[in-house]
Amino acid sequence: MMKNLTRRQFGKVVAATAALAGVSLPEFSPAQQPPGSRQFPQGFVWGCATAAYQIEGGVHEGARGASVWDVFSHTPGKTYNGDTGDVADDSYHLYKEDVKLLKNLGVGAYRMSIAWPRIFPQGTGQPNQAGLDYYKRVLDELQQNGITPYVTIFHWELHAEIAGGWQ
Repeated sequence: MMKNLTRRQFGKVVAATAALAGVSLPEFSPAQQPPGSRQFPQGFVWGCATAAYQIEGGVHEGARGASVWDVFSHTPGKTYNGDTGDVADDSYHLYKEDVKLLKNLGVGAYRMSIAWPRIFPQGTGQPNQAGLDYYKRVLDELQQNGITPYVTIFHWELHAEIAGGWQ
């Protein structure tokens, strides 16, 4: 559906999304560019995005607890072929290679999410130092490669046994 949007309509969608997120975008008018131009406005940041459960893997490492996605994906009949995120893209181990891929793509930003069971294995209590260290390594690697990290605080991944969500 989005592929049928004109540039102007796409711009309105981006502006509306940014406004909802409280982000100000640089001023830009399609009239500033010649017809047929495929340039984005100065200040536009190209990036990539992921979700922790979809790429990290390492679900039994670093004292990570079970997430709602772990429970769901391990329930027979809930996923195609019984697929789970136990290994996923193994970014838990391969994050340096992943960052190299991002750098080779020429992106300036990377939006990632946090697997809260990696930070709070029991869902509450003291933060898990191994989980904090993992995310610090990822953030450091991104910054060392000139990629600005944008962290999504919540991407539908909470500890499996926490009722009530973000209390």
